[in-house]
Amino acid sequence: MLYTIILEFEGTTSVRQLFGENVDDAYRKWVEGLTDSNAYGLSTGQAARLSAAISFEGFESLTPLSSIINVWCTTVLVGKTLALVNLIATVEMP
Repeated sequence: MLYTIILEFEGTTSVRQLFGENVDDAYRKWVEGLTDSNAYGLSTGQAARLSAAISFEGFESLTPLSSIINVWCTTVLVGKTLALVNLIATVEMP
């Protein structure tokens, strides 16, 4: 499945598409990509702070948005700043 991931963080809006077996898999791949240079249009500092704030310890699943299908969200508290991450199932691959 192809997922579109939209991040709102510190005045930056970033959009990325990734394939995943499910929404949690796509989210984990997106988080791993935060270590790449210029990850998703974020500065190195932004990506590092965001990556450090995300924990998969106790992670159960992303929250589906009510009354909308194939859309999930999560928030990450980075210091005193909130990062909003939305994931949208975009295309089912054969």
